[in-house]
Amino acid sequence: MLTAVGLTPGGSSTVHIYTQTIHITTQLATRTTQLTTRTTQLTTRTTQINDKNNTFNDKNNTINDNNNTINKNNTINNNTINNNTINKNNTINKNNTINNKNNTINNKNKTINKNNTTNNMNNTINNNNNTINNKNNTN
Repeated sequence: MLTAVGLTPGGSSTVHIYTQTIHITTQLATRTTQLTTRTTQLTTRTTQINDKNNTFNDKNNTINDNNNTINKNNTINNNTINNNTINKNNTINKNNTINNKNNTINNKNKTINKNNTTNNMNNTINNNNNTINNKNNTN
C-alpha cells in the first residue's frame, strides 16, 4: 500500500496518490500509443518516399534508355549519310572515269578524222597526178 510521507495510511492522501499513479500510468499508455502511431506514420511516409524515389529512378532509366536509342539512331543516320556520301562520290568518280574515257575516244576519233582528211587529200593529189600523167601520155 502506498502512503504519502507524513500522512497516516488509509486516509484520503493514499487515494490521491493512487489516483495520480493511475493517471500517470494512463498518460504513459496514451503517450506510448501516440508514439507507436507516429512511428507507423513515419514508416508509411518512408515507404511512400521510397516508392516515389523508385518511380523517379524508373523514369530516369527510361529517359536514359530513350537517350541511348536516340544516340544509336543518330549513329545509324550518320553512318547512312556517310555511306550515301561515299556512294555518291564513288558514282561521281565512275562518271569522271567514263567522261575521261569518252574524251580519250573523242580525241582518237579526231585524230582518225584528221588522218582520213589527209588520206582524202592525198588521194585527190594522186588522182590529179594520174590525170596529168594520162594527159602527158596522150600527147
